[in-house]
Amino acid sequence: MRIFNKKKEKAESEGDAFDYIEDRVSRYENEQLSPPLKRSYILARGFWITGAILNVIGVSLMIFATLITLNKNFNVELNLVRVDGGQVTESFDLRRKVMIRNTIEQVRLKQEIKAKKRSKSE
Repeated sequence: MRIFNKKKEKAESEGDAFDYIEDRVSRYENEQLSPPLKRSYILARGFWITGAILNVIGVSLMIFATLITLNKNFNVELNLVRVDGGQVTESFDLRRKVMIRNTIEQVRLKQEIKAKKRSKSE
């Protein structure tokens, strides 16, 4: 009986050795096939940093281009043509300014005439 038990113990130890080898092989395969989490986190952080830097560069280029465009437009002399055919070379028109001044004077004179008529009627 004792011999049988020794064989059984030997058989169990051989099975354990096989399981141990199989576990080591499967652990090795898992380590080789799946990247470690730390490496994944480092890669993801690198992509986020790269994206942020590219965003900052892109926004600064857009602002720079907008400022250049606005600067060019501010330095250009306006050449506008009015409805009556008069050409406006500046941002304001002298004739328009004179017309507005004359209209204001006419309104003021009409109000003075109405005020004189009221004072005479009273």
